[in-house]
Amino acid sequence: MPKEQINEFLALPWEGLSAQINSDIARAIECFALEHLTFDTGEELVEIKTKLGRVKLARYRVWLRLDSAEFHSSLGKPPGYEKMSASDLVFAAPLDGEWSAATTLQFSYKIRVWNHHGDLLSISGKIPQGVELRRVKIRGRLRLNTAEPDRPRLEQTVATVKLQLVLSGLIDATITLPTSGFEFEPPDIYRVMTHVSANAPTLPGISSVGFEGFVIITVMPTLRLGFDGNLVFRLIKVSAGSVSGLVTAKLPFSFDIDTHIGTRHILDDYLPQPGALPRSWGEHPPDNIINDPAEQPPVPTDFDFIEPARSIEEAVVPTDPGGAPIPTGTDAPHHAPWGLIYEVRTWCDGSRAPIYETYHDTAIWTGHFLAAEAFRYAVDPTPEVLQRVQCVLGGIDKLFHVTGVSGLFARAALPDDSPFQTDPPMTTSTLVPGTDQCHPGNEDAYYPSTDIGGVKWSGFGRGEFPTSRDSYMGITLGFACAHQLVPPVQATVSAMVTRMVNFLLKHGWNVPTPPNQRIKTTFFHEFHHQLAILRLAKTVNQGAFGTTYDHYAGAADFSWVPVWGTTLDPISKYYKFNLTHAALGVLLFLEDDLPLRQHYWTTFRMLRRATCHHRNAHFNLVRVLAALPAERAHALAERSCFDRCISLRDETRALLRDWLIRRCCVPGPLGLPTERPPDPAYLKSLYRRKLQSPYAPIWETEPGCDWVSLWPLPVHKRGGSNVDFAWQRPPFQTDTTVCRHTPKYAGQPSVDAGHPDIEGPGLDYLLPVWMARYLGVV
Repeated sequence: MPKEQINEFLALPWEGLSAQINSDIARAIECFALEHLTFDTGEELVEIKTKLGRVKLARYRVWLRLDSAEFHSSLGKPPGYEKMSASDLVFAAPLDGEWSAATTLQFSYKIRVWNHHGDLLSISGKIPQGVELRRVKIRGRLRLNTAEPDRPRLEQTVATVKLQLVLSGLIDATITLPTSGFEFEPPDIYRVMTHVSANAPTLPGISSVGFEGFVIITVMPTLRLGFDGNLVFRLIKVSAGSVSGLVTAKLPFSFDIDTHIGTRHILDDYLPQPGALPRSWGEHPPDNIINDPAEQPPVPTDFDFIEPARSIEEAVVPTDPGGAPIPTGTDAPHHAPWGLIYEVRTWCDGSRAPIYETYHDTAIWTGHFLAAEAFRYAVDPTPEVLQRVQCVLGGIDKLFHVTGVSGLFARAALPDDSPFQTDPPMTTSTLVPGTDQCHPGNEDAYYPSTDIGGVKWSGFGRGEFPTSRDSYMGITLGFACAHQLVPPVQATVSAMVTRMVNFLLKHGWNVPTPPNQRIKTTFFHEFHHQLAILRLAKTVNQGAFGTTYDHYAGAADFSWVPVWGTTLDPISKYYKFNLTHAALGVLLFLEDDLPLRQHYWTTFRMLRRATCHHRNAHFNLVRVLAALPAERAHALAERSCFDRCISLRDETRALLRDWLIRRCCVPGPLGLPTERPPDPAYLKSLYRRKLQSPYAPIWETEPGCDWVSLWPLPVHKRGGSNVDFAWQRPPFQTDTTVCRHTPKYAGQPSVDAGHPDIEGPGLDYLLPVWMARYLGVV
């Protein structure tokens, strides 16, 4: 049953995805062909060598142009798993049956042969060419070593591609790969070059037309078809005196048809290169690291974590004397205008007004902010805190309304008359200073002005920048915490979640957005995210979604599969760990069925094994929250995976204290941390002490330019680039590069200055500290 439910999860988004893939390929082939596929021999001379010298017989020219290209396919059959076990996974595309794809090309030709007497041959016409892929079947197989259940090791990766290629028209041939297919281990590129010598049906006025060359099938991992050779036209026999000869024109004929047909995700993302995977990093730091001068002494038992939290909250969203949140500042921006989270950029020279920054991620961080305020309410259920929760929910409600689509929320939104805007602004009426240009950038990414409660609002997050899975997981985390911890807002949360999930179910777990309803965000193969959203839906609206969640809950048995994929590389795209903690945290926080909890816990242990030594306060606290209430004290008493001499509780307190030290090192205008390195000299010293190393993600073969530390750095010593939420950035981040090209500075390290003018919203303290208070850590 679990395999069938997972395959259902995969099939739901595939219907919309396959239709879009088919349309995209058809458009791409037509555009590429019409732009590039014109062939011309130019003016060529036909001559014959005799005993008396060379005799010029005639001249010729052959011109060939593609007039039209049509594509159709049978990609609607979804991929899925043929086999799922702890040690053996077999993925097939399609799961049942086979795919086919065909391209029909129509060429125009003009041929002329002449000599000094005039034209000997002048003809034109049409030539068709069909290219058809039949019996396409792609399989990927992973074999895992499960000696360590929380860290299965990749032993073997094998991909098998089967297909038949049928060419008809200008080139006639049938090419079938061996019935067993051909196997390769990614990321290798495998190419099959098949020599073809074929004649087409005779054309009027031409003795024969043939093709001599190669048909090339390349898996890289996209599936590409190419032609490389010559079209051979045997045209006419001509004479010059006693000498005669056949005019034979060779027209170079080479091009590729890049089909994709869904192989990129199947063969690239799904099938990693075999080797020592999952890769580990920093689990065994050098012996002298614990005594490094950067390490701080233990945190005193009476250390005050709460007062800083309150001051940070006041900087994020100030309150009036009655405790009500102030919607926005007029003299200076704060970080949560109308309850929505933004970073703030302030120019040091005052040359420009402050702006709201990184609005691509407003939705995810607003969800985290809602979670933080929900945990605060759980330990301090006052009317003032409730108003803060309601303020954030009001902001999220604006994200839903500004799209004009029921259940779809934007990534960001602001009133058109907001005293501070984003850059580029979301409002279509804002002019670029000093120009006559209106609304720079891609206008299709913005939602136009919408009346919400008598106020015009504009939004961001459609077209090429649709609402992301990151946004969905942040919002899901916030909704789950608010519903469970803030009873007065349960009805509000339930209504929003119901609309959100109905939208996803209606569109098969894809997120089509205006203006053209293209799908860029999909939950395909992210079934742990799907389960988290459905579990939230069941919690807030049992009647509407209980049956749906219960139907798919069996997929919990293999919820570890996509999570295992995130653990393969411990540094690259580190934000994936924050998203996965959100999904599994929600599942374990809400799930009350003990057998299901055990499956989710197995998955969480895999995630925890990969990150437990990363000195991450937020991840530590999700681990505690995920335990049953009666088991949380035991979880806090666990030994730190980084320093076995202290408990998880003490490590988490130290990490929160170190965040406050970082705040003091790089303060912004509102007293919150800016995105710059607190101690560049320390980061440079790591290179000289040989405590850094160049790092390449597992899908790359050459070392990267960036250097990372050999162990998780203290929070107040990590690099500063893009640290909007410290816990979603790798703890090994040093932002150090080593000069290779300038002789004067060759071998010298330099540290990225980051963005000293961008101030973060402080959620990386507020969320863990209020969660820590709820769990009895502080």
